[in-house]
Amino acid sequence: MEIIAYATHSERLFPVLQDTCKQNNVKFTIVGWNNKWKGFKHKANEYVNYLKSLDGNNIVCIIDGFDTICLPGVKDIVNKYRTMCPGGEVLFSRGSTSNSVIVKYVQDKLFSTCNTHRLNSGMCIGKCRDIIDICSKYVNSKYEDDQRCYTMLCNTQHNIKIDVDNEIFLNVATSSIIPNMERLNKLCFISGPGNTDMTQLTKKLGYNIKMKSQTKYKLLTYIKDFTLEILFAIFAVIFIVLVRKFDVGLKEYAFLLSLLLAVIEYELSLKHKDITSWQMIKYCCFDIVYNLLTFYTYGLILTTGCDSTNLNQVNKLYIMNALAFCIFSCLAEKMVNNKNNFQNPIDRLKYLIDKSQQYVTHDPNSSKAYVWMQSNIIPSVLLVMLNLHCHFSQ
Repeated sequence: MEIIAYATHSERLFPVLQDTCKQNNVKFTIVGWNNKWKGFKHKANEYVNYLKSLDGNNIVCIIDGFDTICLPGVKDIVNKYRTMCPGGEVLFSRGSTSNSVIVKYVQDKLFSTCNTHRLNSGMCIGKCRDIIDICSKYVNSKYEDDQRCYTMLCNTQHNIKIDVDNEIFLNVATSSIIPNMERLNKLCFISGPGNTDMTQLTKKLGYNIKMKSQTKYKLLTYIKDFTLEILFAIFAVIFIVLVRKFDVGLKEYAFLLSLLLAVIEYELSLKHKDITSWQMIKYCCFDIVYNLLTFYTYGLILTTGCDSTNLNQVNKLYIMNALAFCIFSCLAEKMVNNKNNFQNPIDRLKYLIDKSQQYVTHDPNSSKAYVWMQSNIIPSVLLVMLNLHCHFSQ
């Protein structure tokens, strides 16, 4: 069993990785040493060149050279791998758990998910020939980021799995969620991707490693990918400042929320579809209109009284909302060639509130009526209760 890492020099946890590999008696190979960093594709190509020198059936493990520590469980890594992947799939580590809605959105936007789980490209294990195949596909792909490409491959081919239960690999986003020693001793590798501060863990393991915050590095690296969100934030501030000078009503805030959800739908789903720009524009326009109708209707449910005219209007709008969902979901299917692709705005709102809520589409075998009711149970109950209250109070 061979552990392989790409490293051009010694930095951060690299000395700890070397020492812990030595302590656990595993073969540790470095590729790229003393070379100039030329990007993720060059790193993948270096892996390919080295792996071609090995037997294609050899099981090897690739890890991040700067963010990873080898743990005692590595001694049983081959048996664990064969148990978890009897079909010989390439097993990637699972991405770290999001500790906030913002972090979740950033990770979902930059890297997406595979079967609702987030893959992390920093650590994987498999046969040489399979890793060569996956790395080669990335090198020849349109993607600049390796994690995005491997996630796409995970969604489209069957020889990639994710260590969803963290049996072999564990990625952590903050030092505050590092497990106890009993759990650490069962793991093979622990890593802090994205330059996570691992000082607390290194001290626990007896190493005196000082790690500086990389907030500035992260900001400069990824800020260019959030142009649309920045523009929306500027628009939202200007919009709120302007409407405060006038009589602000429910429709204005419903519009702003509708626009926000349309941005999220575009960033997390729509822009990754193989469709034309014109189809995207039409989809976004329909999306904003439907979102506006939805939130305006639900706002009226919460604010209207028992005036018969207002109540009738709310009831009609609610029926229109249900019909609009069926119409729009049918249009969405044709525009993106994917059944039940449309993400209901209520589900999107849940995504913004709950950090554990995944941004996923519905079961393609579900009926549109079931999908709509599943997302609108609470508003439906509120409307029924309002009608009953008004009926019996007359």
